[in-house]
Amino acid sequence: MYNNIKFLTDSAELNLSEISRITNIDGLGPVTAAINTTQIGLNPGTRFDSVHVDYRNIVIEFYIISNVTDNLNELYSVIQTGTKTTLQIKNKLINCYIETIEINRTNNPVKGQISLICPDPSFRSAARNISLSANDFISYAGNQATGFKLYLTAKTAVKNPYISINANKKTRKSVLNIALSAGDILELNSESGSKSASIASKKVYPYTGNFLWPELQQGDNTITIGAASGTVTAKIMYSEKFAALV
Repeated sequence: MYNNIKFLTDSAELNLSEISRITNIDGLGPVTAAINTTQIGLNPGTRFDSVHVDYRNIVIEFYIISNVTDNLNELYSVIQTGTKTTLQIKNKLINCYIETIEINRTNNPVKGQISLICPDPSFRSAARNISLSANDFISYAGNQATGFKLYLTAKTAVKNPYISINANKKTRKSVLNIALSAGDILELNSESGSKSASIASKKVYPYTGNFLWPELQQGDNTITIGAASGTVTAKIMYSEKFAALV
């Protein structure tokens, strides 16, 4: 049931399924949301103020059946408490920190439990890097909308480049209020928590308060790339985003 469960770090990889028998993994479903409200005088009900989606806590339970010392040494060589890791499960990835590693050597067979704290609760696919034509589409399998990195290369002098995405019968056009010289590469990052724009690593601010940050939605996304004047080419880098694993 729990095959190919991996811990990935910058320098090593551990396939937990190969050194143990995993019996249970908790924390793969939707995480809890805190809904904040305020009572208004004697009026019935409350007023909605805000919502905050909590972090994800994944707990893995397993048994080490054989070669206990060697397998524990392999486990400890890759993951330690307080360190960052990437968990790969069902071909999806999530960044986590190791909260606890509990090993019961008195149990026969040896029983273990690993608790992970994942500040960003979303699971993601491996990153995809695609060159876009002026009129293109992406079939997006994630069950959460996602931002992405968009690289617009000016082939000529360009004014006000844009990306327009039609998904779920709605069209959202994101126009960047900027002039580019031929050869300029504008990088737009519309991922939540990382929204920015830059040219040659220097930040620029080609958007106003009502700018629509582009997103990919579940299903087919029809994409149009263009500019008020001039010619641009585009590349997009994104990961499919999942609120839960099923």
